[in-house]
Amino acid sequence: MCCELLPIPQLQKPESIMCRFCEKNKGCSIYENRPSSCKEFNCAYIQDADIDLEFRPDNCKVMFEKVTDTLYLALELPRNIGSWKEKKVLDFIKSLNKKGISIIVSSFTRTPKEFLLAEGATKEQVWNIAMQELNKDK
Repeated sequence: MCCELLPIPQLQKPESIMCRFCEKNKGCSIYENRPSSCKEFNCAYIQDADIDLEFRPDNCKVMFEKVTDTLYLALELPRNIGSWKEKKVLDFIKSLNKKGISIIVSSFTRTPKEFLLAEGATKEQVWNIAMQELNKDK
């Protein structure tokens, strides 16, 4: 799902378009030499051995990116808008909230972002963390 959803500036690949280097049933044909934006993507599913297979992005239609220990992005393809609202995914998000992790839902479209906040977190605090992380590399 990351090969389709994410923009990859180094390859002039926009969001929500399948990467030309993604081979069906094989994966990335340039994996060893993939761009930094691919290398730096922090897929929560890959990073957390405790996440169940049903939350693999292609299974639940939501890709969770670990931004910080207290903030994840939940990214959806435009054709899958609202996937995060499915009971199993929403329950998973609520379990993350209970662990102190806030979630920002985005689809790279003009639809409004949703904020599912950990207890004690405010939308403003979470947004500021997201903007700090986004601007860290600039």
